Parts: sequence; C-alpha cells; structure tokens
Amino acid sequence: MTDLSIIPFGGVRENGKNMYAVTVHDKIFILDAGLKYPETDQLGIDVVVPDFEYLIQHKEDIAGVFLSHGHADAIGALPYFLQQVNAPIFGSELTIELAKLAIKDQEALKDYDDYHVVNAKSEIDFGDVIVSFFSTTHSIPESLGIVLGTEYGQIVYTGDFKFDQTAESYYQTDYARLVEVGQKKVLALLGDAAGTENTAESVSESHIADYILETFRDNKKKELLLLR
Repeated sequence: MTDLSIIPFGGVRENGKNMYAVTVHDKIFILDAGLKYPETDQLGIDVVVPDFEYLIQHKEDIAGVFLSHGHADAIGALPYFLQQVNAPIFGSELTIELAKLAIKDQEALKDYDDYHVVNAKSEIDFGDVIVSFFSTTHSIPESLGIVLGTEYGQIVYTGDFKFDQTAESYYQTDYARLVEVGQKKVLALLGDAAGTENTAESVSESHIADYILETFRDNKKKELLLLR
C-alpha cells in the first residue's frame, strides 16, 4: 500500500485547522485548508494555521484543494497556503464565494482565479482517482462530503456534519448517496468527531433557528417599547 498515504496536517484531536493530504501514486489531494483561533495562553497570536512545509516541497504533485464548507476551520488557511502553493480550489458555489472573500485582501493573490464550483452530483476524473461529493447537514448551506475513489478503495471525508432529519432542503444530508458510497469498499473514513462524547440528544437546526428568530423578535418588541 506504499502508493497511498493519508497525512493529517490539522483537525485531529483539536477544534479547527482541518486539513488532510491524501497521496495516491504521484498526486496529492488536499481536503480543506482551515485555521483555528488561539488558546487563551497564546497571547499575541491571531490565528493558527497548519505547517505547509511538506506540501510546499511537493507542490508540483498537488491535484487540488477540495473544500467541505465555508467556515474558517475549513477555508481560513487558504490565504497563507496559496501564497506558497499555486493549486486549484474546488467547492460548492457558496464555499467558493467565501473562499474568494478570505483571500481578497492578499496583494500577492490578486491575480489568483483557479476556482472550480462543484455540487453533490459532480464527479471529477483524475485518472487514478475519481473525486465525487455528497450533501451534508451543517450550520452553513452547501456543505459537502468528499469521496476519493481509488483502486484500493474509497477515502471518505465528511467535513463537519450532523444528522438532522428536520433540516431544510439546502442543509439536508443525502442519505441515499451515503448508502451508495457504503456499498463500495471504504478504505478510510475521515470523520469529524466534535461532540461525539456527548450522549445527550442533539438539538435540531430548526429548533435553534426558531430560538434565534424568537430572540430577535423579542428584542424588537423591547426596542419598540423603549421608543414609546
């Protein structure tokens, strides 16, 4: 199995800085490029990003950066990474727009424009690897899981996700697609595990949305009372 390796650069046993590099033969597929915010004892530090040195040394082998969603823990390191490595970026339409915002203030990247919009039905053939996607439920729309189909089996990367049957259509996990993926050999599942130690029932996203909306409505009523 020397022709395949999975290297985590962040996001393992920590909250944030999500980034994996999957090497298949002579191609490197990067899954997310996130940052994390400093701990309380890291005074004077604004953000923490992965150490890209290995990827810089092998930048000619990088097939692309595949983004699961648009939060900083998945895209926040792009401004730092792309200054060192010129690689194409793949993600959903919303994720790509957020990635553009993340790097727009970097003078060194003003001419960068190697973005590729994908969706849950997209399939990209890289020869030895076929990259496909599936919809997941997260607190941001258009979140995607990523599947790397190889001759050894599939590497499945979930990104941040939860299972929530009440999610709106643009937040829903595609369960049928998960079944389809699971019917083939899965060599490795790279799954987000935040909160898995909590045995209590998770609150649905719709319940959270209702709570936030009601909070705004209550504050509006208080504002009107004060004006009177």
